Amino acid sequence: MAEQSLQAARTYSLRGRLLWLLLVAVALAALIQGAVTYYTASSEADEIFDYHMQQTAMALRGGLPFETSSRSVESDVEEANFDFVVQIWGSDGTPLFASTKREPLPRQTMPGFSELAAHGTRYRVFSMQSPTRIIQVAQDVAAQRELSHLRSSP
Repeated sequence: MAEQSLQAARTYSLRGRLLWLLLVAVALAALIQGAVTYYTASSEADEIFDYHMQQTAMALRGGLPFETSSRSVESDVEEANFDFVVQIWGSDGTPLFASTKREPLPRQTMPGFSELAAHGTRYRVFSMQSPTRIIQVAQDVAAQRELSHLRSSP
């Protein structure tokens, strides 16, 4: 009799096996759902960052809030950690404005979104051309990732 109860303890009941299978399936589904949610939120954050870069460029296409001479002008603001790097050239390629005193980013020849590596940093860039100027707005990809993680945390 003792041997029979020991044998019963060793074997799992059908109910026990189904319960474990169900628990594993629920845990796996939760992990997959978490990964899909993270990927979706990350993609939406990238779209928002792209939208902001595009809107910044569109706001500057009519001209700067102040007019500059044909000489290159850099921002008077001390070097700071800005979200965007803005560069504007005249239609002839003359630099009109740079939002940073750092070495400028290479000018993108194709309008629209692209990525480039410069000065040891990867940038997401939006470039557009108006009749009188070429506008380029860039953001450090690592900064985008950091901002999206900060905004998604509680």
